[in-house]
Amino acid sequence: MCDSIERVLPRTTYDLAGAASGKEGRLLIRQNVLVYFIPGNPGLIEYYSAFADYLTRALEKENKDTLYHFMGTSLPGFHVNPQPDDEVDKLPLSLEEQVGLAANFIAVAARHDQELFRRQCETSGLPRPGPLPVILVGHSVGTYITLQTIARRQAQQKNESAAEEADFEIVGGICLFPTIIDLAKSPTGKQVNWLATSPYLAPTLQTLTKLLTTISPTFALRKLVQLITGQNAGAAETTAAFLSSKHGVLQALYMARHELLEMTHDKWSDDLWNGPLPVGKDDEVKMDRPKLYFYWGANDHWIDNSTRDSVIASRARRDSDAGGERKPVMEVDQLGTPHDFCIKDETSKIVAEKAAGYVIEILRELEARR
Repeated sequence: MCDSIERVLPRTTYDLAGAASGKEGRLLIRQNVLVYFIPGNPGLIEYYSAFADYLTRALEKENKDTLYHFMGTSLPGFHVNPQPDDEVDKLPLSLEEQVGLAANFIAVAARHDQELFRRQCETSGLPRPGPLPVILVGHSVGTYITLQTIARRQAQQKNESAAEEADFEIVGGICLFPTIIDLAKSPTGKQVNWLATSPYLAPTLQTLTKLLTTISPTFALRKLVQLITGQNAGAAETTAAFLSSKHGVLQALYMARHELLEMTHDKWSDDLWNGPLPVGKDDEVKMDRPKLYFYWGANDHWIDNSTRDSVIASRARRDSDAGGERKPVMEVDQLGTPHDFCIKDETSKIVAEKAAGYVIEILRELEARR
C-alpha cells in the first residue's frame, strides 16, 4: 500500500534522474508539465491508482513533445505507511490546514521539477525555460482544496514584485465531482450534518473502528468491505487499510466536520473565476489565472442539484458571453458516473479520459497565448 502515486510520460525519454533526453543527451520535448492530483475524503491516493493509469495512457496518445509528470499524495493524516517526512505537528487536521499543506507540497514539487528541467536545458544548450506549467486536478473535497490553493497563490502574487521570475505557473484547475459550496444542503450532507455539531464523536468512532479492525483478520475485513460496498479488489484493500490505520478514521471524520462548517458559500473573487483582469497602480498585476474545468455529477449525493445549477448559471462560460472565453468550462456527466468513480475501473476510465481532454485543452490554449 503506497501513500503517493507518480507517473512520467513519455516513458521512453525519461530517466530516473529526471532527465528527458535523446541518444546524444539532447532534450526531445518542448515543455515539461506537472499534473498534481488532490484526492477527496478519505484522502488516500491509492484509490486513484486506476484513474492515474488511464489518465496517463490517454495523455500518452497526445502531445508527444510534452513531458507529463503526474503525481499526488495521500492527504496528511491519511497515510497508511507514514514515513518520518510525512509527520505533521498535530493530528487531526482541519480543512484549511490541509489547504495550506497541499499548497506547500505543490510548490515544492513544482520547483523541484523546474530545477531538473532547467539543468537539462543548460546541458543541451537550450534557452532557459519559463515558469513550469502546473495543472491541479481535484476530486470531491480535493476540488475545494484546488480552488483555495489557487486563491492563496493569487493573493501571494499580489504582494510580490512584478519583476520577480516565478518558478511555476498554475495554468489549469480540473474539478471532478466538485463539492465547493453548501455541502450541508446536499442529500448526504443532510444525513451527516450531526458531525458538524458533535466535536467529540470522531474520536469515539475512531476507537470503535480500531476495536473492530483489531479483532478482524485483514483478509476478512477486505472481503467484508468488498461485499458491502461493491468496490474492486484494489479499492477494498485500500479501504481496509484506511480503517486499520492509526489516524485515518479520526482524520476523515474531523475533516468532514470542517467541510460541513466551511463549505457554505462562493467565497472566491473574480481573480479566481477569471473575471476582469486586475490592474495595479502602474502595470497589470502578474497573477496566475488558470483555466478552470468542472465535471459535475448528474445526481451527485454530495451536492444538491439546485446548488450545482446555481454555480453553473453564475460562473460558467457561455458562448454568448462577451470576453468570457476565460471563464470556467462546466459540464454535467451524462453517463451515470457516481461521485466515488475511483472505486471501479470502468468509471475511473471514463473520468480519466475526460480529465485528459481537459489537460490537453489547457495546454493548447497555453501554447496559443505564448
